Amino acid sequence: MIAISAVVYFIYVFVGEKLDRDERKKVLAIFIMFLATTIFYAGYEGQGSSLNLFADRYTDMFIGTFEMPASWLQSMPPLFVLIFVPVFAWLWTWLAKRKLNPITPAKMAFGIIFMGLGYLVMIGASHIMIGGEKPLPTWLIITYMFHTFGEICLYPIGLSAVTKLSPKRLVGQMMGVFFMALALGNLVAGLYAGEFDDHAITANPSLLLELFGLIVKIMFVFGLVILIFSKSIRKLMGNIN
Repeated sequence: MIAISAVVYFIYVFVGEKLDRDERKKVLAIFIMFLATTIFYAGYEGQGSSLNLFADRYTDMFIGTFEMPASWLQSMPPLFVLIFVPVFAWLWTWLAKRKLNPITPAKMAFGIIFMGLGYLVMIGASHIMIGGEKPLPTWLIITYMFHTFGEICLYPIGLSAVTKLSPKRLVGQMMGVFFMALALGNLVAGLYAGEFDDHAITANPSLLLELFGLIVKIMFVFGLVILIFSKSIRKLMGNIN
């Protein structure tokens, strides 16, 4: 219903809002960003579901004789945000001064690719689990770090772009639709977590490789497609970088 509502809304905007040529292009760019954001958060929201289950069931959480609760690892993404947001803010400024700052679609593509890299790390952790041992939490910590890099590249950039690209009379609605992408991604992540059946994985540990591998493929393919067509998407955005 969320997906149908978003698609119906975009159709309504194109058909019923009497957009001029420039506005149509920008709304199309927003739709592409909506898809990119949905794909990204379908992976990102796995932190609180499938990846947390991996931490709880298959990760060595012992520090000496103390078993650290799996939920403690959920503090890593916000910690990485505090650490790396200033770094990325400085990096974008430094690149902009040298006229090397990536365009908005490219940054969003990098965000999705970082998400794929995070799950690629989890494939390594899964191999250890399949070998009969429990991987250390460092695998999940590195995964969360890559995911944070991805969110920094995609979320604030996308949020800013939507406010700039939206026709002034539709800014509030477009922001609402952008947040629907987060809701839809969250839903997909929940459905994916439903595949983390402990009995099935215990019987066939390689199922983890299939589950994580599928996300890696989706993220890399979609990220590369956005990157390849980033200049075309940039043209749709008009004078917005």
